[in-house]
Amino acid sequence: MQNPKRKDHPKAWSSIRSMFRRRPLVPGALTVDDLARAFQQERSRTDRNGRPFCMVVFWAKDQPQYDLRPLAEHLRSKMRLYDLLGHLDDEHLAVLLPETPPDGAARFASHALGEFQDTGARPHATIAHEICTYPLIEPGISETDQGQDGGGPTQLEPQPEPTPVGQPMAKEGAAKDLSHAFSQPVSPGRRLVDILVAGTAIVLLSPVYLLAALAIKLTTPGPIIFVQQRAGRGGVPFPFYKFRSMYIDAEARKAALTDKNEHDSGPIFKMKNDPRITPVGKWLRKTSIDELPQLFNVLKGDMTLIGPRPPTLDEVAKYDLWQRKRLDLTGGITCIWQVSGRSEIKFNEWVRMDIEYQRKRSFWFDVKLLMKTLGAVVSGRGAY
Repeated sequence: MQNPKRKDHPKAWSSIRSMFRRRPLVPGALTVDDLARAFQQERSRTDRNGRPFCMVVFWAKDQPQYDLRPLAEHLRSKMRLYDLLGHLDDEHLAVLLPETPPDGAARFASHALGEFQDTGARPHATIAHEICTYPLIEPGISETDQGQDGGGPTQLEPQPEPTPVGQPMAKEGAAKDLSHAFSQPVSPGRRLVDILVAGTAIVLLSPVYLLAALAIKLTTPGPIIFVQQRAGRGGVPFPFYKFRSMYIDAEARKAALTDKNEHDSGPIFKMKNDPRITPVGKWLRKTSIDELPQLFNVLKGDMTLIGPRPPTLDEVAKYDLWQRKRLDLTGGITCIWQVSGRSEIKFNEWVRMDIEYQRKRSFWFDVKLLMKTLGAVVSGRGAY
């Protein structure tokens, strides 16, 4: 009898990184850990050459103890020499198809499953499959538009929170976006530290909040808090808080200043003597007090204390494919970039610092960055 609690989809993709090492159930298939490493390597290759890859997930519907070995053997006979077969979890096999668009993956799955079912190897089992691709190529966008060799825009927009791999797709036959598989949520321990530190800092700095609010209110018309949509983990937008440091028509005046952008790399806009910044705003930026409202973003869970700075949505729309790696983590108040010169750093180097943080992050590394942030705030280097 069917178990009503059984799910027909594999565990969340984040479990690929966290599951402990185990011997493969199917001899010769990659373990969960090895598949995760191959997955990351293939992503890096795609980020360089712009050619998409796919992963096809197979599982037996309604049979939690299904023997995957006959299916695995059949899939191997249909794979190319450089395709990879591995475990997504105990009940799901995945075939990694390098440099393969979704239509090619669909042909592979249809051909392989059609012949497998025709052999009668396990006629009582219904084998389901799902196709996932990276990057997701939107209709009407050619592969060359996705950014070859990290040199062109990806045309990718921020995506909403994904459904787990294996859930029914919104459109029959459509491929699901694999980019969210790389997303790394904040751990419970880190979240607890964020709440304790941010809550304590808000209480201790309440006089500073009050003085900054009064200074803004008494010197220029407009709101005290500037709220802007920023891209969080996976590119999902959230309201980002800052003390207002510019005149209220700053966004409308930005287009006229484009040719005066002093940050000549990447999609960001920076000017040391930006005429849109108020006198009080210059002081707020120099002391980094304008960033203090983001402690409330940390309390809400939109941000964390340490992590890549959340970019604006228009900046994300101009990212090269490899630069979107900085969206794998929840955005933070400070990171390596903030303690290394801030606005004096070229954009590509800034992104590489964020990717470096993904590899190095740990509790003690975060403590070290927090201590360095205090020194960076006092020096004011690169703050404008």
